Amino acid sequence: MKRKAVRLFLPACLGAWTLGGTAHAAGPGTTGAETLRFAASPRSFAMAEAMTAVPDGPLSLFANPAALSSMQYQEFDLAYNRGIEDISHQSIFYGRPARFGAVGLGVLRRDSGGLPGYDASGLAVEQVSAEDWVLGAGLGKQILESGPWALSLGAGAKAMDSRLEKARGGGYAADLGALADLNLSWAKLSAGLAAQNLGPGIKYDRETTPLPAAYRLGLAASRRIYGDSFTLSLDAARSRADPGRLRIAVGFEGGVSGALFPRIGFRTPDDLGNGLFFGLGLKVKSVRLDYGLALLGAFGPAHRFGLSFKWGEPIDISRTEENLRLSASHRDLGRQFMRRQRYLDAVHEFSQALNYDPTNRDLLYELKSAYDAMR
Repeated sequence: MKRKAVRLFLPACLGAWTLGGTAHAAGPGTTGAETLRFAASPRSFAMAEAMTAVPDGPLSLFANPAALSSMQYQEFDLAYNRGIEDISHQSIFYGRPARFGAVGLGVLRRDSGGLPGYDASGLAVEQVSAEDWVLGAGLGKQILESGPWALSLGAGAKAMDSRLEKARGGGYAADLGALADLNLSWAKLSAGLAAQNLGPGIKYDRETTPLPAAYRLGLAASRRIYGDSFTLSLDAARSRADPGRLRIAVGFEGGVSGALFPRIGFRTPDDLGNGLFFGLGLKVKSVRLDYGLALLGAFGPAHRFGLSFKWGEPIDISRTEENLRLSASHRDLGRQFMRRQRYLDAVHEFSQALNYDPTNRDLLYELKSAYDAMR
């Protein structure tokens, strides 16, 4: 029975497989375990997945585990994603920073609904069901900080369970990542490298399908403008699932009063859609709601929804003597500008001070005072 189910289902997967609401025509290089290629984060989706050099809390676990090191609070993330052809994804992620590094845990489920099955002659038969589970854990740690430079490394492991009708397969994979940051007075520049889904493949009965191994290079620039952070990112990725194509993605995220976060992304077009992505984040205190949207031509829109929640006291893992010195220098300049009633300059200096000492609540209060004085 297992072999029959595999024979029915695998041709359907190879004929047309769907990833996270975006479909691709199969061909040479098509791989199994497509759930591993899914970006669980609605924020990442809205920025066209150009996130290799952009921290995303515990959701960085499946993008670049080195970026986990940027977490300062405990964080819990839930996401629900509705794609095409009744394919849906649900995910839960948890992250916690610590002195030895930051830990991320994640569970991802994909329900493919009823998919068409085909027999050996290519004739359609009854629909088959498919469900995948991925469990992941990873660690990101900052290993070097010298002046404005910082370097983090990360690694993650995944266990997979895939059910195709009555057949069942399993496997494991590893992710590796690196993230370098350069904190300048006018911006933060980042570069990231990630190798994803490294492993032997998923075995169904006697058949093994390879994993969608991928290699990514990312660049990002972030700058605070009037206290709000603006980020521009660029990614280049090559995947075993599409070995002849270098995929380029660009993402942008802005900020409005620390509460609204409009996002847009562009990715070199696949077989569906025009490569454009859109999204919005809404933050209220420690809770953030995220939404992502892609238009997929005749298949309609793909939606992604997310909820993240942070709690507890910040766990500071990167307050070096050099960073504290630079922060104090900008803070002192900000206070001088406040006394001279040059409030716009004071906002800029307090923002730079926060870049070097982001968990300093006194600096947040002084930045707020400078904003209030401008009104």
